[in-house]
Amino acid sequence: MLKWNDILRPAERARQALGWTKEDARFVKLVQELRAGWDRVLQVQDLDHNGSISYDEYVRFVFRMSLEWTANGALPAWAVELSNNFQRALDLNSDGTYTANEYAIYLRALGSDADAKSAFAKLDLNKNGKLTYDEVLVLAKQYASSTDPSAPGNYLLTGKSDA
Repeated sequence: MLKWNDILRPAERARQALGWTKEDARFVKLVQELRAGWDRVLQVQDLDHNGSISYDEYVRFVFRMSLEWTANGALPAWAVELSNNFQRALDLNSDGTYTANEYAIYLRALGSDADAKSAFAKLDLNKNGKLTYDEVLVLAKQYASSTDPSAPGNYLLTGKSDA
């Protein structure tokens, strides 16, 4: 069962790792972006409206997103919004992209033991050292619909192939 505190916990770890106070504008921005994303997740995934996401609700969400993407040839608007919230949360310097260092902070905040540099190299499709929001949408599509366990998108959320 996924709850708001599960989303907030990695942000708190990142805050501590970066030496930010709870009042630091960057931490406040991070929490705001995460909250906006969480609120949107609840709107599209919380089928029983209990304020949390069950494993079954998550699986249904990924399946639905994959079907809608396949049928329409594009990620549904609600999924693009979720992706953008996720990306703004990772984009610690608000430059519209995020770097291997920002991705490494994200993985550490999750408690992942994945090699961030190696995972980022797989994710950086154009090999320019940054991920744009458009690149992440391509990676999200791979994550949601690829049957290839080595597809770069499978590394997006945890730094490891989730397939």
